[in-house]
Amino acid sequence: MKFLKYSAFLLLLYLTASCAGLGVDRSIRFDDPNEKRLPCQNIVSAAKPWMGAPYVYGGNNTDGVDCSGFVQQIYIQVFDLKLPRATAGMYSAGTFVRGGWLKCADLVFFKNIRGRGIDHVGIYIGDNRFIHASSSRGVVISNLTSDYYVDHFVSARRYLP
Repeated sequence: MKFLKYSAFLLLLYLTASCAGLGVDRSIRFDDPNEKRLPCQNIVSAAKPWMGAPYVYGGNNTDGVDCSGFVQQIYIQVFDLKLPRATAGMYSAGTFVRGGWLKCADLVFFKNIRGRGIDHVGIYIGDNRFIHASSSRGVVISNLTSDYYVDHFVSARRYLP
């Protein structure tokens, strides 16, 4: 049953890519069965104080944060790795996840959420979930397989080995 659910999701990604023309990677799979879960636990632990922090464009603390500011702060705290500040910079700097499994800490990118082009980023935390600063709900955990995110998903980037 789980296989059918993922197959349907991948089909939706394929159809979305065909229409959008943004080069969506249709071969992404979730949760490498051999992956250790420690990065996910560390990300979730570091993000707990941020949960519910309001969305503020350009913000980078728990009083108000945008999606790229949140991702940047979590990466500094958990991995001691400074990422580019803007979503576009993060998108162009990471290693494209092609034909492989999504791993904890991979960044997931979305298009046309607030404007045009790739304009939203979150951190994959396993089990089809990602954590991000939503413009309407603040810092939350969302499901990649929800219709909204399937329709807007572009690709994933990896910064860690």
